[in-house]
Amino acid sequence: MAMVQERSSSTALGDFNALVEHLHSVIDTIASQVVNTIDTRDPSLVSDKPSTPASSELLSAFRKFTKLSDEFSSYATSPSEHLTAIAGAFYESTALNVVSELGIADLLGKERVPVNQLAKEANVDEGRLRHVMRMLANRQVFRETEYGSDVFMNNRMSSILLSSHEKNLKGFIGHWSDDGYRSADSTLKAFRPENANKSIFEVHHGMSLWDYFGRPEGVVARERGNRAMVGAEPILHGGLIYDYDWTKHGESATILDVGAGMGGAAIELTRKFPKLRIIMQDKPEVIESAKKFWETNAPECLPRVTMVPHNFFAPQPSQISQLPSPPKVYFLRFVLHDWFEDDCVKILKNIRDVIPSEEAGGRLYIAEILLDRDSDRFKYMVSAHMMNMTGALERKEGEFAEILKRSGFRIMNVHRNKGFISLIEAVPVEASKV
Repeated sequence: MAMVQERSSSTALGDFNALVEHLHSVIDTIASQVVNTIDTRDPSLVSDKPSTPASSELLSAFRKFTKLSDEFSSYATSPSEHLTAIAGAFYESTALNVVSELGIADLLGKERVPVNQLAKEANVDEGRLRHVMRMLANRQVFRETEYGSDVFMNNRMSSILLSSHEKNLKGFIGHWSDDGYRSADSTLKAFRPENANKSIFEVHHGMSLWDYFGRPEGVVARERGNRAMVGAEPILHGGLIYDYDWTKHGESATILDVGAGMGGAAIELTRKFPKLRIIMQDKPEVIESAKKFWETNAPECLPRVTMVPHNFFAPQPSQISQLPSPPKVYFLRFVLHDWFEDDCVKILKNIRDVIPSEEAGGRLYIAEILLDRDSDRFKYMVSAHMMNMTGALERKEGEFAEILKRSGFRIMNVHRNKGFISLIEAVPVEASKV
């Protein structure tokens, strides 16, 4: 027994030393490149420079650093401290939602504002707002000019809470920290066997998220969900747009964006590739919102975009195949993670029925988070959020391969980009080979 204990301690020490060595290596990579991407003169993060590094190597190092830091903290803290920090994390997300809803970033603007003035303008209790602002400043969101001064200002992190920011995170924060938080209260109840085929949201509200979105009381949540996808684009889609050559099928190729939402990814594609054409499909109410969004944010791209109301559980409309240049490329971004496996197969089979053969250039692109051994906390949070809101989860590559096989496709390639999203490239398989 003593020998087993000694071996166990030795193994633990070896694991710790390996972790430290790995962490040092990652820090060295960051230190050697970060000067060129982030303004290190101001550690308070006041810089207006973008937060997304240009280098794939550097971004990968940042992701590893985050994961390794969490792992390292499990050695540096007691189990009690570690678990209580996890248990209390919702207070931080709640605080973030409060300042987002109150428009604190807008009230601050470019000024340094005393908390009593902020409280007065927001019509809230000064003491509670002070506590929330200090909690968030401790997490590098906002900056107190000097601890105890009660004077706060925006910084690089809080700047994306400004309403004037084209891709502000207000919708995303509300979608997670309000809509998601409310329904998450029923998580334990949803884990019961009788609720296995329901999302946590459905268990809590008595209806699916999609049914709720279609009701008058769900309009605010639906619009917030649409804005959430737009706001999250910088952290999710950077590599998807810029690391992959979308002109490989022709500079003026047509891409059919299935379940396009507001078309946040489509906007970036049309801006990056000036001859590319996009067909956006989504429910009628989403398409109506998307039209207004494009008219405001990308009117110059509208001539190359066609918006078609369509439910992807129905067969593709005949008008698509009758176009002068029918699409050969089909694209689904953050669609399949909303649905159970059988539903995913239904969606994909409707595409399989109309997509050209591999030889004719038919391609299916699926943009999703792929889970693997290196997945960090954010990816698992996204997966948990999907389990909450829709009942589905983020998946591993092998799970996508099985869904595609059932739908008449096979994976040709998996493109891992700078962002959190991977791009699965699939081709149709002849029926005799399925």
